[in-house]
Amino acid sequence: MSEKHDIDATEVAIHDGKETGNALNLLTAHERELLELEARLNAELDAQILANPNKMPKAVWFILPNEFGERFCYYGVQPNLNKYFRMITMMEAVDAKVYSTAFTMLAYFFPLVGAALSDSFLGKWWTIISFSVVYLIGMIMVTIFAIPNLLGPMGTVSPLS
Repeated sequence: MSEKHDIDATEVAIHDGKETGNALNLLTAHERELLELEARLNAELDAQILANPNKMPKAVWFILPNEFGERFCYYGVQPNLNKYFRMITMMEAVDAKVYSTAFTMLAYFFPLVGAALSDSFLGKWWTIISFSVVYLIGMIMVTIFAIPNLLGPMGTVSPLS
């Protein structure tokens, strides 16, 4: 098996000051086959889109509302989180700021975890669907627990026992 080279396909390999050809010549037969398959699939998809440019892919009807919902939820919850921690859970201002900043940090970090899970284990659609369901459950819980006096009088948190 030939040695695998990690270079961009448009780069030119230079060995001992001489050009040895472009990067495509350095790929294994299997890698060339995969590139040809990818090009063929992309050409087919492009042809389908060009044949009916007004038709949206089916996935758009799931992904767009999901993204809008995610953005509205994040930007609706995040600005109020610090005040919630201070007024409802009676945290000190510093602790409330730490927790609300941790929420923001995790909101930007977890897409990396989702990408790793998607690429390695679940696949694109199972990752989107499973994390969307978890997100929806969380937002339903936030909505329910935002009902005034559900957990007790304002300024107190009801014990779990």
